[in-house]
Parts: sequence; C-alpha cells; structure tokens
Amino acid sequence: MSDIAAMTYTKNERRLVAWSAIFGFGLDFYNLIIFSFLFGAVLSSLHITLPQAGIVVSMTLASSVVGGILIGWLGDKIGRKNALLGTLFLLAAGAILSALAWNFTSLLIFRIIAGIGVGGEWGAGIVLLNEVWDNRRRGLGSSVVQASAAGGVALASIVAAYSLTHYSPDTAWRISVAVGGLPLPAHTTELLALPDEIRPDLLQQAIGGEALKPAVNGRCRAEALR
Repeated sequence: MSDIAAMTYTKNERRLVAWSAIFGFGLDFYNLIIFSFLFGAVLSSLHITLPQAGIVVSMTLASSVVGGILIGWLGDKIGRKNALLGTLFLLAAGAILSALAWNFTSLLIFRIIAGIGVGGEWGAGIVLLNEVWDNRRRGLGSSVVQASAAGGVALASIVAAYSLTHYSPDTAWRISVAVGGLPLPAHTTELLALPDEIRPDLLQQAIGGEALKPAVNGRCRAEALR
C-alpha cells in the first residue's frame, strides 16, 4: 500500500478510522472475555455442564480464526470498509442473539457467529488503519489499537460485576452479553461516514499532478487500492 492512498483520506477520516479500530478491538475482547466472568450464572440459567461451557468458549475462539481468514479474503474482494461493516453485523447479531439463548445448542451457534465477527473485525480494522494512516505513525497506531484490548477486558469485568450485583443471575448474564452488541450501531454509523471512492482532488494534491485524475474518477476506493 502506497502513501498516496493514505493521503487521499482527510485528516478527520484517518482519525475516524483510528478510533473505529480502537473501539472495535476493545469490543472484540469484551465479547471474548465476558463469559469468563459469567460461567456460574450461565451454567445455572441454561442448565449446561462445565464441559459444554468449555466447548462454547473453545468454538468461539476457533470461529474467530475462521472469521479472520474469511473476512481478510473478503476484504481483498469487496474493500475493507464493506468487509468491516459485515463483521460488525455478525458481531452485533451474535452478541445479542447469545443473550437470548435458551439452551446449549442455541448458545453455541450464536457464539460461533459472534466469534466470526470478532476475528473478522480485527483483521479488517487493522488493515484499514494501516492502509490509510500516516506511515510514520503506523507502529504507534497499531500499538494503541492492541492496547485497547485491556480496556475491553476491564469493561467486561465492570459490567459483569455490576450486573451480577444488581440483577438475578439469569438476567445478569444476558444483560452483560447483550452489552457487547449494543454499541455497534453507533460504530457502524461512524464507518458509513467514510467515503467509498477516491476523491480525485485529494489524490491530485497528494501527487501534485493531473495525470491520475481521469483514471481514478468514479472508481471505488477498494479497487483503486488493490
């Protein structure tokens, strides 16, 4: 990826991508870790065994690997932004549906959906960040995104502790899990604010010439960046 592509985004758009990546990765870890604080409540509520709970957690992690590979490949085909929007939908759907689970099988299926979204969000988000961010600060940007994982873990512990203290176990774990999907509509709105196409005026300013203006006019950003 060249620096020209990064300069076709405005400063505000690059900041938006950075904050989206930070927020998204923190939320990824929230969704991955939240069940570790809720095992007792989930087991008693759904009448599942500890080995079954272990299967749910293991399959969530395994599906995140599949999601990372699948969404990474998809991002090369349809663009990072569109791939990232798809992962956010999966993550939100998986988290909210998990809160509505009624037995082991339903919980397992919904957590697999959430896991695919978690893995895909990290891959699509960090690649988009590195494509549009200033190459002199990409190391710092990636490090900050990685550090947001600690924020997600901290938030999960706070939400779980509060819910278990103020609600019945059945209600507490469902609220805590659903929280992992509720902020995503706002995150999606942020991503939709990003343009889909390269703007010839910004590209022209970046390279200091007219030659590429006809070539990029009307082409989607994802296609031009490949």
